[in-house]
Amino acid sequence: MRLCVIGVGQAGGRVADLFASYNEGEWKSHGEVIPVSIAVNTAKADLMGLKSIPKKNRVLIGQTWVKGHGTGTNNELGAKIMQGEAHNVSRALSSLGTHNVDAFLLICGVGGGTGSGGAPALVGHIKDLHDEPVYALAILPARDEGKLMSFNSARSLLALQKVADSVLIFDNENYRKEGTSVAESFLHMNVTIVKPFGYLLGPGESEASSRIGVKVVDAGDIINSFGGFSVLGYAEREVERSFNPFKNTDSMERLTTSTLCHSVIRSAASPGNLTAKCDVKDAEKALMIVSGPPEQLDREGIEMGRKFLEDAVWGGEVRGGDFPLPKSKSIVGVVLLSGIVNVPRVKEILEKGAAFQKDLGKRARAKADMIDMGDYEKQLDPLMESY
Repeated sequence: MRLCVIGVGQAGGRVADLFASYNEGEWKSHGEVIPVSIAVNTAKADLMGLKSIPKKNRVLIGQTWVKGHGTGTNNELGAKIMQGEAHNVSRALSSLGTHNVDAFLLICGVGGGTGSGGAPALVGHIKDLHDEPVYALAILPARDEGKLMSFNSARSLLALQKVADSVLIFDNENYRKEGTSVAESFLHMNVTIVKPFGYLLGPGESEASSRIGVKVVDAGDIINSFGGFSVLGYAEREVERSFNPFKNTDSMERLTTSTLCHSVIRSAASPGNLTAKCDVKDAEKALMIVSGPPEQLDREGIEMGRKFLEDAVWGGEVRGGDFPLPKSKSIVGVVLLSGIVNVPRVKEILEKGAAFQKDLGKRARAKADMIDMGDYEKQLDPLMESY
């Protein structure tokens, strides 16, 4: 599958930049999985700090409003700027050419201003111009990032859910690393977001015969597996490379290979390995991919993994396949769960956003009900005269 990746705002730009880096590095042998990647921001410094997205693919918007200094976590301002300048983004996309992409992926941190407010407006604009599906990757703030972040996130998630073909959730709270610098922690989270996509996008685009699986997952499979709120799961197991497919093997050795393929799918679908914690039973559809050395991709084990997902998801609609990687030292399982009706962190953020909105209303009413200072002065005048 070929994605046009668009990073909106600071967090979105960083992740899009990592997509571009992987596309030119680790994923180069997979084929052209990210033919177009751009970054859009109201803050000039954030765009200048990117490393892999070419400068011509960095779009600065809102200069009339904020002079290149960002929106200051103002969600409404981010939306207003994007509504007025989305045509500049579409012009940049047209100049790069999107005729060969299968879908668009907009990435944003939903707690800030530019990404939170701007991404929903840009999703709607792109959908008006293109027939391909438009997905949003929504990065949730951590719990300690404040009430305003939760309020912005609630508004952004509701807006994205209305316009995007699917909203892929990534919860920062799951991936925070203690004892590391802010830069190291963010890099770890960003890599965790991007890494599974190589196994998701690569199987249908690789042209090397040694990398074509028995059952190839192509763009159509992925598109038909997205919908509603979605999460990605990832698990990895190192394998012994001494396995010889021409050697007579006993049942225990075959069982080990089968168990590895089965267990890596079950592990990828477990709450701790998902981009946002949820129960696999709350999903309507699923897609699974098992990747690794060809001799270790056991058909029976892969079918066992598929059966596990079919028994778990609501509709039992499960697609899947294998992705041979001859030089790999691990078996990797990637699971996409979609149409999820209960993502606890999303529910928590929506509740916090509603509470914050209620508090704002109370403050506004209290301010309106305050006694005017002129009334105090009238009451105090007689007292002042006595002094």
